[in-house]
Amino acid sequence: MKRNSSIFLAVSLALVTAVVQAQKNEKPEPSITIEEVIIMVSQGKPIGAEGVSPGTLCNLKVKLRNRGTQKASTFGFAVKINAQEMMVYDKALYMRLVDPGTTSEIVLHNFYSTEPGASPPKDGKLTVEVTLKQAQWVEIKKESNVEVSTPVGEVQGLPVSGSVSKPLKPPV
Repeated sequence: MKRNSSIFLAVSLALVTAVVQAQKNEKPEPSITIEEVIIMVSQGKPIGAEGVSPGTLCNLKVKLRNRGTQKASTFGFAVKINAQEMMVYDKALYMRLVDPGTTSEIVLHNFYSTEPGASPPKDGKLTVEVTLKQAQWVEIKKESNVEVSTPVGEVQGLPVSGSVSKPLKPPV
């Protein structure tokens, strides 16, 4: 009986150790998420199911949700348009504040639905993927009637991504 108890205890300990190790290896749940990627035509109208014409100037926005308990800022993104990495985002940081428990839109760079003179993608779609690579928790203090933002730590659980695809209208 004593031997069975020892074996049970050893197996139980091994299982608990395996579960704890697996939890350590898991990526933490992101506190900042991409709720929506929005493509609009330059007149400010969202692109609907009818799609967009090739060569159209588009506006890009992303909705971020702050599920944390602190204000977030200093957002770094990566953007792919039809699987092509947009290098303009490599060193760009967006200093917008997103309060805890809220969703906020951040306006990113404009782009063309297709490059002038380039052939449209084979799948006939405009696909935009936005990845939030980095963000900082910040503390805001008022000093001499000026708001001062101080980074207090990196947001864990990143990167997170979101994407959207819209049909491209056939060229006329």
